[in-house]
Amino acid sequence: MTKIYLILSIISIVVLSYFYGANVANAKCKLLFAQQQSAFLQKSQEQYLENKRLIDEKVYKTGVVDIRGILFNKYTISE
Repeated sequence: MTKIYLILSIISIVVLSYFYGANVANAKCKLLFAQQQSAFLQKSQEQYLENKRLIDEKVYKTGVVDIRGILFNKYTISE
């Protein structure tokens, strides 16, 4: 009878170890995905700020006369 208990305890330890390992692997996968998403979002934010800085720089350097001329040339009907 003790052999049966020993075999059942060994089998239960193996099965529980398998499920514990699967749980740890799932947690590592979620952590890796979260880190990748964080890096992507940070890179996207940096790109957005860089684009905004370039646009703002161009707008501040362009005078009202230049803007009026650009819009006039771009949106008038030329014959």
